[in-house]
Amino acid sequence: MSGTLPVYRWRLAPEGLATFRQLREIGLRPGGQPVVAQLERPRRRRGPLVAYLYRVDRAKPVRP
Repeated sequence: MSGTLPVYRWRLAPEGLATFRQLREIGLRPGGQPVVAQLERPRRRRGPLVAYLYRVDRAKPVRP
């Protein structure tokens, strides 16, 4: 199954990965890098909430 993203449960993503909003909070942006993982939060009656994760070390500063 190559080409699939690793999936982590809510609040259990490894250090060094962040969502788009988390990057923005620290003044960074993805900078064209691909999504490296997916975060899922299960819900009772609907599909899970999904957030995409990016590597913090490859992020670039936000443009002024």
